[in-house]
Amino acid sequence: MKIVLALLVTLFIVGCSVQEEVAQSDSFGDSIVLERSGMYTMPEFGIQIYTLTDSNLNVKVYHYDGSLTKEVNYSLHPGITYKYFEEFERINFTELDDNYRSTVPIADVGQGVVTYNNHSVLITPYISRGNPSEIADIIESLNSLFQEVNMSNLYQRDNSLDEDIELVVDEVITYTYTGVQCVEEPWNIDSPTREAEWMKLQKYYQEQGVEIEMVERIDSEMMQCQACEVCSKGYSFEVQVVGVQKILEQDGWIVKE
Repeated sequence: MKIVLALLVTLFIVGCSVQEEVAQSDSFGDSIVLERSGMYTMPEFGIQIYTLTDSNLNVKVYHYDGSLTKEVNYSLHPGITYKYFEEFERINFTELDDNYRSTVPIADVGQGVVTYNNHSVLITPYISRGNPSEIADIIESLNSLFQEVNMSNLYQRDNSLDEDIELVVDEVITYTYTGVQCVEEPWNIDSPTREAEWMKLQKYYQEQGVEIEMVERIDSEMMQCQACEVCSKGYSFEVQVVGVQKILEQDGWIVKE
């Protein structure tokens, strides 16, 4: 009798714990959605939609013409996804404004629209810098999610539909390059076009297989000397790429600490 009673008490406690966990998870929204567009990328990857539910990450990539390039589903344990929904609740996502514009004017990263619990927030450009801490937390949280999975095969240029790609994303690294007097930047050599410098830079490295995710020129307000190959031109560039890029390092780029 005592054994039966103890078993019933145990089942009651377990049942209450399960009900409490379900009730807590039910208080979250059904999904977190990120839609990115306007990036400087190949047309077939022009629109990217990431949808996170309690047990799945769905990624759809579209051509700018609206045609589907790829769709990938990756199953996730609720123990992994829970923390992302919890983070959106912590920052009171539904109380945020509808539109945020960074004070850092970077055009080539495009915009991001984040939707949760029937509330959407437009982030232009889609970067942490120059935005309130809540927006930075959203972007960093989603970046952390994408590092939980491996999407390295997702953006290969083959226009195929792949499902259940095994997913670990390399770390996003910031490289910096300082212009030096009398030395032409590699992307400007033999490039007489009138394109913006950030466009020439991205195009130059894209042809060598390096995808530049962000370009920023930083001008110095200090006076500069004029000695060739020694003195700075008074500006530097910062780029963000995925993983270590030896080609950049060969051209004089260094990893920003």
